[in-house]
Amino acid sequence: MRRILRPLLAVLASLTVAGAWAAPPARGRGPLSGLPVLSAASVLRPGAWVQYSIVPQKGQPFVLRLAALEREEGAQWVELGITDGMRRTLLLKLLIEGPLVAPKRVRRAIVQPHGQQPFYLPEKLAAAQVPAFREGAGASARRVARVRVTVPAGSFLAEHFRSREKGRNVEAWFSTEIAGWPLLKLSTPELLLELVAHGDKGTSQVRGKPAKISEELWRGLGGQP
Repeated sequence: MRRILRPLLAVLASLTVAGAWAAPPARGRGPLSGLPVLSAASVLRPGAWVQYSIVPQKGQPFVLRLAALEREEGAQWVELGITDGMRRTLLLKLLIEGPLVAPKRVRRAIVQPHGQQPFYLPEKLAAAQVPAFREGAGASARRVARVRVTVPAGSFLAEHFRSREKGRNVEAWFSTEIAGWPLLKLSTPELLLELVAHGDKGTSQVRGKPAKISEELWRGLGGQP
């Protein structure tokens, strides 16, 4: 089961760091403090969704879909889906407190492997599904220019940033023309991510009533203790 969750969480971690570039630094300091228009919203508009193509240097290309869903008692459901070349989709639906780049905690998490019944993750594991915000993530990012970028989803005015972290060159393009999810394009030595579609009427792709599983069953499926 860890193999099922690993690709979703790895992508979420990457986007969390990318989103940190667009978020306002603490106390108004840092290289991006003058760009509040790129701030990741504390609450995403329900229905806002994006879809990215991701081409890794190693491995097969896949499609990532992110959707902001309904709010629930001070938190918001966010859904991630990865579709591989055989059109098999793995879904992870999280009820998150706080903005995605700096979540307070995850109240509940639902997983639906392709063609199977969805299920709730055990509470302790659900709480660990969003990577912790890295203090100083994106701190080395520098604005390059305001440019027009063409991706499969169209042509957009964007802010281009460049960063060098641990000897790796990372470039990202953000646009305020994409409501809620400003990332247009991300280029790293490991992968190329580009926006292929977006909209404002997204709904959950989870089908069926989620089952509850115990921690013992989770471990039996190969999950973490």
